[in-house]
Amino acid sequence: MGGGTAGLALASRLAEVQTWDVCVLERGPKEGKMYGWSTNSYKWTSPHDPVWLTEPTLRTMETVRGKEKNVNGDGRMIYIPRWRGMGGTSRVYGAIVRRASPAVLDLWPEGWKHEDLLPYYIKSEDHYCHYDSELSSDITPEDCQRWHGKGGPMQVNPPIKEVFSEFPKALKEICEDKTKPWGGYAGDYNGPLDTRISCSAFQQYKDRTNASYVPTMEARVNRASKTARGSSYTGYFKNSQNQPRVILNAPVTKIQFDDTLKAVGVVYLDGTTGETRELRARKEVILAGGAFDTPHLLQVSGIGPRDLLENIGVNVVSDNPHVGEDLWDHVSVPFVLKLAKTADSLPDTVNIDGTEYNNTAELFRINGPFTWILHLRSNLSERGPKDMADVQIYVMGNSRLFDETEALCSSGKSEDNNGDKSLEGTIRIIDQWPGSRGFIRARTANIFDKPVLNYGWDYKLDGNTSLAFKNIARLFRGQIRLLRETFFGKDTPETLRALVLDEVEPGQNKTTDDELDEWIRGIMVSALHPACTCKMPECVDKFLRVKEVSGLRICDTSAFATQIDGNPTATIFAMAEKLADLLKVQYSADNEDKEEL
Repeated sequence: MGGGTAGLALASRLAEVQTWDVCVLERGPKEGKMYGWSTNSYKWTSPHDPVWLTEPTLRTMETVRGKEKNVNGDGRMIYIPRWRGMGGTSRVYGAIVRRASPAVLDLWPEGWKHEDLLPYYIKSEDHYCHYDSELSSDITPEDCQRWHGKGGPMQVNPPIKEVFSEFPKALKEICEDKTKPWGGYAGDYNGPLDTRISCSAFQQYKDRTNASYVPTMEARVNRASKTARGSSYTGYFKNSQNQPRVILNAPVTKIQFDDTLKAVGVVYLDGTTGETRELRARKEVILAGGAFDTPHLLQVSGIGPRDLLENIGVNVVSDNPHVGEDLWDHVSVPFVLKLAKTADSLPDTVNIDGTEYNNTAELFRINGPFTWILHLRSNLSERGPKDMADVQIYVMGNSRLFDETEALCSSGKSEDNNGDKSLEGTIRIIDQWPGSRGFIRARTANIFDKPVLNYGWDYKLDGNTSLAFKNIARLFRGQIRLLRETFFGKDTPETLRALVLDEVEPGQNKTTDDELDEWIRGIMVSALHPACTCKMPECVDKFLRVKEVSGLRICDTSAFATQIDGNPTATIFAMAEKLADLLKVQYSADNEDKEEL
């Protein structure tokens, strides 16, 4: 169930067994072809976007007659854009490749540690270090062989640093500063363990292509090639010789169980005819709907907390109190600078691997906004594993503050209250280990009724600020002050000082803890990495089997044992690769009863 990031990757690997009939039911509609980085007619809101909105967050609560009430009527809903359709949300987010740190994976069950997942991180990728020179990649041949794959379904590529504009180019000196919390520059933040805390150029899932956006070997070895978004659709499915069957516009409404509590099939709605159909599973049903849709389907199918199921009128198949709980997402705030016009300047010509190019504006567009990515440990040393990176910072180059709610609430024009269209540079700060936990709970027995999506972002109760918000605010204040010192301090390089004119967000007039906390409360958003809503080992076991039933597994971020300190896509692909190998072994003719990962 689900033809998204995990679902298409897993199904495509299982379809390699030619005697198996693998079927994917995808809720999203049919569509035309996608070219380059665009997704057809996608403007955050579309037939592909389910428009997930949280319950109001960050509210001021008071106890009135024994009940908590939002007496001020404050708080705000958070929009979580998603994508239903082939490739899922890998089609619309930043395509950033960041593996989980070994320290975080040490918290996962046996079989899911770093050394267990490393072969699958490698198997999933076709990494640029195998094609680019050591001089351009900053990765030695030995490290490339040790840490990265060649020939896998997902191309991984960096930006072309030679065509960075003046602003990110001036940041190179800051990136290389070993006295900073990120410890200086590293060529590969997904490689040797001592480079995971670092400043590096982004690695992204993007294909090098010819002029028609078709990946070719000629383009693969040319760093100046056009690029196109990589997703589970383009990498695992589109050009596979053994594609699974895919039924689009087919929302699954319920999982079917027999008298032994084995999942034996699903009921789905045929979106083309409006008819309800059944699909039987000879071996297993695997859920890959993501952190929201997977637990919701489990609940309306009778797996979840007993009280909830009885309240919505669903027959209890399995009382599993963990289904829909422990929702854990990253939190983000922007740091926005006002830049001089020269910050956007590009060289007239560049030399890339011995060839002179004068189309620098086109190469700059190929790069996109992502330039430098920083991983570091915050001042909250008591929180999370010691050797993790609980802070991630994106340098977005010359780009204005992006507000994903514009498509919902405005004309989409991006300018401030004074109509100022001056050049801006956005830096995105992400807390990768926040203390808040939320939940997703069905409102009714009908899969088409939106469930309650509560992010657990508490603010105040009876005048007391929640510990989770205190820690989030303390982390962000620390990073804001670090960035202020970086851009406006006495040691700021003159080349950078000449390009940075002012601070737009949060604004240099906000200096006290209280002023910054109020700004953080008003602007913090999800970093769009929800996870853990049916997590290992409480909700599913280490084989990803839903507990107390059989024939039912989960393969998506809802099964993550913890949140991770990075972008989830690489770990999703590794999970799909690992589960595919497990199932191939388990159901091979000689190993029907094998139960080892």
